[in-house]
Amino acid sequence: MYKYLLILAILFINFGILSFTQENIISNGILNIEHEIFYLENRVSELIKKKPELVNMKSLKQYHILWLGLGDMKKEDYLDHSFLYHLSQDYYKFGIRNKKKFLKSNTLIVDNNGTLFAKGDARFLHVSSNFDENDIILSEMFFNNELDFAFRISSHSQRYIVGVKGGNLFGIKNTNEGLKIYSWLDFIECCFDEWVFPRKE
Repeated sequence: MYKYLLILAILFINFGILSFTQENIISNGILNIEHEIFYLENRVSELIKKKPELVNMKSLKQYHILWLGLGDMKKEDYLDHSFLYHLSQDYYKFGIRNKKKFLKSNTLIVDNNGTLFAKGDARFLHVSSNFDENDIILSEMFFNNELDFAFRISSHSQRYIVGVKGGNLFGIKNTNEGLKIYSWLDFIECCFDEWVFPRKE
């Protein structure tokens, strides 16, 4: 299962994003978290072994939608992708004196046919045969290589996910009517204020 580690590379040349792949990890100064992804994968694998419904299943794949931190940025920083240089890791901490820490994520677990069987994070997994349709669609996008990498920004609206495919950023909006997917420019045009400055309930 470890070969399904997430992409860590966000590389720029002349304001363009270079390669992203699900199985090819490249560490760099933006998100140098190769080992932390490995620990997260191990932790989720331990949780899988504790689930009778999953322990005997073969070729399970893990897809992580990371929660990342980000300070205040200008709209231009999102348009030219430079906000990516300011992303930081976010963690769940537990154990004695919070010595264990794992990257925050929404983790989707699928079988070798791409069927979503479980979801959770480093703390727990929920096994079901009846998941939210949007989670099913996201897991299918990962499985079908329509989505290489995805993350949420902790300080922004939780309804939105930033997706990456083939070097391009795009926006994903989680709605009651299903997922809406936007090109990056359309995403900034339609959703920037709601995404970056979510209303407080």
